[in-house]
Amino acid sequence: MILATLGHQQNTVPEGKLLIDASDCKSCHAENEKVNGPSYVEIATKYKSEDADYLVSSIIKGSVGTWGETMMSAHPQLEIATVKKIVRYILSLDPNQNINEKNIAITGTLEFKEHLKSKSEGKYILMASYLDNGNPTLKNSALSVM
Repeated sequence: MILATLGHQQNTVPEGKLLIDASDCKSCHAENEKVNGPSYVEIATKYKSEDADYLVSSIIKGSVGTWGETMMSAHPQLEIATVKKIVRYILSLDPNQNINEKNIAITGTLEFKEHLKSKSEGKYILMASYLDNGNPTLKNSALSVM
C-alpha cells in the first residue's frame, strides 16, 4: 500500500537556523559572509562534528584569538541544548561534506522495487524538494530526493 499526503507545506527551516534568527548572532555573523566574526560557512569548513562541544563552550563562554583579534562575546543566558542545535546547524553548512542525496529529473517515473529483494511488502517514504525554486524553465531543473 502506498500512502501519499498532500496539504499545507511544512516548515522545513532547520531548528538551529530558527534559533540563530531569533538571537543576536546576526549582529556578528552571516551565513556566507564575514561580518564582525567569521561566516557560518567558514566555521563549518574549519570545524567538524567532533568539535561541537568546543564550539558550544566558545559560544556560551566567549572566546578571543581564534579568528584574529575580534572577541566572541559570551552568551551565558543560552541553554546548552539550544546552543547544541545552533552548532549542529552551523556544521551542516560545510560545503565539503558528503551529502548522500539522489537527484532526479522533474518529470519521469520512479520504480519502488527495493522490497522485492526481501520478498516482502514494502513501505516507502519519498521526500523531495526543488533545487530550482520550482521553476521548470531553468536550465538543469531538478529535484532532490532523500
